Amino acid sequence: MLLSLTAVLPLLLLAQNFKSESFIPKSWDKNTVVEVSTEDGTSEVKILALSKDLKGTSKDMKPIEVNGEKYRILRTDRVINIQNEAEETLLLTSSRQMKVIMPNGQTFRKTNKSNRVFSFVNEEGKVVAEAKLRDNTISHKIEVQMHEEQPLLLALCVEMLVKRAAEDAYFSL
Repeated sequence: MLLSLTAVLPLLLLAQNFKSESFIPKSWDKNTVVEVSTEDGTSEVKILALSKDLKGTSKDMKPIEVNGEKYRILRTDRVINIQNEAEETLLLTSSRQMKVIMPNGQTFRKTNKSNRVFSFVNEEGKVVAEAKLRDNTISHKIEVQMHEEQPLLLALCVEMLVKRAAEDAYFSL
């Protein structure tokens, strides 16, 4: 038992927990930024709460910043692309966002179909990220636990939860 605990302990230390402050999606405007960070503030994600339509296309765009690195999220229909400033695609989802593909061929799979509580696993079946949208009738809070250093997967989780919070606010009118 002690050996198994010592084998798991380094994995527990690697996990980073990201949380947001409570936010109210009904009060968002085009300039609202949602921030998700670790408790010690060493890592953070900043994302524009509402997306902007790209003129002449059927794409929505959101700027996002992960630990000082700037990216943009493009959403076409149900596919999400994360691009760097040079407009190179660094992450691409399947049409139902159940599979994530990285340029190096690495893939991740979403383990459940919920848009409020989900996780992504790698090709070996190990959990890489766990994400939750906690809410009450008015406010929401994002929680993401990362088990590996995957900043783009973290950005994707935050985007998916922010989108779900915005949809909840829209449909509760």
